[in-house]
Amino acid sequence: MRIPDSRNISGIAANLNRLAARHASAAAEVSSGYRVTSPSTDPRAAAEIAKIRHAVERTAGFRSNIGTARGDSELAEGVLAEASSVFERVQELAVQGANGTLSASERASMATEVSGLKAQLLSIANTRGSNGYLFAGSATNTAPFSAGAVFVGNSDAHPVEIGANQVVNMAVDGAKAFTAAGGEDTFQVLDALTTALNADDQVAVSATLDRIQNSHGQLIRARADAGLLLDRLNMSDNALDHADVALKTRQAVLGEADAAGAITELSNMQSSIERSLAVAQKILNIRHFEP
Repeated sequence: MRIPDSRNISGIAANLNRLAARHASAAAEVSSGYRVTSPSTDPRAAAEIAKIRHAVERTAGFRSNIGTARGDSELAEGVLAEASSVFERVQELAVQGANGTLSASERASMATEVSGLKAQLLSIANTRGSNGYLFAGSATNTAPFSAGAVFVGNSDAHPVEIGANQVVNMAVDGAKAFTAAGGEDTFQVLDALTTALNADDQVAVSATLDRIQNSHGQLIRARADAGLLLDRLNMSDNALDHADVALKTRQAVLGEADAAGAITELSNMQSSIERSLAVAQKILNIRHFEP
């Protein structure tokens, strides 16, 4: 009887190892749906896929920043629209208060309403969003207006990264919206109107009309600034969305498996292994008898 030598055994083992590796690769491709399951599968494609994944993660981060900034910009635009409506009502009251036929009690009643509108405006000016107080500049953790309607914020930028080398200032300048930095101190204008109405002073009421109109105008401009920022954020988000789709499409082209081909390959490897095992069994069990 002749025993197979070690070279035959080593050759059988090496062939089975190669087939097992190809079988494992095909099985991974079928189960994962990806052709490139490890760097060794296709080093060049794997390197490009790694870069794409990093770019996709960065894009997701930028879009998250945009989402937060957009929410606050939408809120700022909305509350500034409300502030504008406050001054539309103030203007109506001032025009009525300038009418010489009104009594002192009627003007006093209007003064009470104007005081209420001032409290409403102060609440608007101290609106808080996802990133802190909307109109506080960079001091987002502190209400920008004191209880006495004195501005204690700043006009510093509040930068947000929305793309590679792209930063926007998401802060709407509260000073320009509500204080003399924008032309009129809106709260002082309301105080002047309230004082004139309580004093039953028709001339003093009339004197506030231009200031009320100016205040209204600066609130409209501040709202327009918030709208412009919102437009830029939307445009940037749309651009990033297109980039994200392009990156993921390229990633799919590089990495996704041909499902039918992968299944066929897996089946072929399974058959090859079974045939090799059968051959190996025969070789290892063979017996030669001397004549």
